[in-house]
Amino acid sequence: MTTIDPGPPTLPSLRVRSRRRLTSQLRVESVPVGGGASVRVQASTTTLTGDADAILRQLARITATGCDIVRAAVPSAEDAGALPAMVAKSTMAVIADSEIFPCLGCGRLGVGIRPFANRIDAVLDGFPHPPRIAVMGRVANSPGESREADLGVSCCNGKGQIHGHGQVIEHLPESKSVDVSLDEARCLTDQDEDDSAKAGGLR
Repeated sequence: MTTIDPGPPTLPSLRVRSRRRLTSQLRVESVPVGGGASVRVQASTTTLTGDADAILRQLARITATGCDIVRAAVPSAEDAGALPAMVAKSTMAVIADSEIFPCLGCGRLGVGIRPFANRIDAVLDGFPHPPRIAVMGRVANSPGESREADLGVSCCNGKGQIHGHGQVIEHLPESKSVDVSLDEARCLTDQDEDDSAKAGGLR
């Protein structure tokens, strides 16, 4: 098998809006998470774990982005049998996602996330103080999983959902999800600016 050298990772600049919350620390293999550890990046594979060639190629691409942890969907015995080889080849900590009902955001994406995220990121570049928006590839569990973000948008199989800080704001068609989430982001930014202006007037 040919060894793939992903080279050094090229990481995007990150703009952090909220303070980090104090948490207990745990370890995923040798990777410390929480409790003052550096921010860790996790990615989920989108190919069948049982397809050895495809999963190893994807691991190389994920490694090149600078991820620390990778999750792989393991809904079948064939996928479980392929895990040892995957773990042996991975330089990242590996989490086996062995849910009974396969989640659409982990190995079974119900929507192409990258175009959604790119559209949102392009608009946020024009915001003076952009909110943090979580873009999810499934509707189930998304409000809870994105509760640390200012706003969340999740899409899957034609359906969409807008949520903020763990609470569902609106159910809507997938085709409207990005536009509505950006409208909500503008409202958040306007509110922040109004609050800042009021605070400045009180001094």
